[in-house]
Amino acid sequence: MHLRRPTALVVALVAALPALSACSASGRDAATSRVNQIVMGTDNRDFEVDVLSAVVVAKADGSGTFIATLVNNSSQSENSMTGLAGAEGLDVSTFPPISIPVRGLVNLADGDQGIVVTGDFKLGQYVPLTVTLGDGTTIPVNTPVVADTGYWAGLDKS
Repeated sequence: MHLRRPTALVVALVAALPALSACSASGRDAATSRVNQIVMGTDNRDFEVDVLSAVVVAKADGSGTFIATLVNNSSQSENSMTGLAGAEGLDVSTFPPISIPVRGLVNLADGDQGIVVTGDFKLGQYVPLTVTLGDGTTIPVNTPVVADTGYWAGLDKS
């Protein structure tokens, strides 16, 4: 009787081994290893400064405010956002350089730092914009135009 119990346990473990090892067989491409973005904003993480949750918040068609979070991944030097540009026919208000500290972040929704954008766009569309940094890096961001309601209520200063 005692021999059957350990033998049955070993057989059960050997039989379960392929099923258990399949849990980790997915490797580096597992869905849990990728960034999960369930938000309306657009991200660009391809450069030393990440542009996260970028949107143009608008009360009406043709005018809105660019809002994003800028994350400086450098452990060496601070950076700054010095420019924002779009396609022809899109006007961007001037703004002073926005400093991004070493290993820090700046949320343009805080402290009324959003940047006014005007041009031929409508709610629900995507506007191709380019963020320019103080070190000369240009970061493309295909930015959705969202309504100034709900989560983004009160952020359009245009």
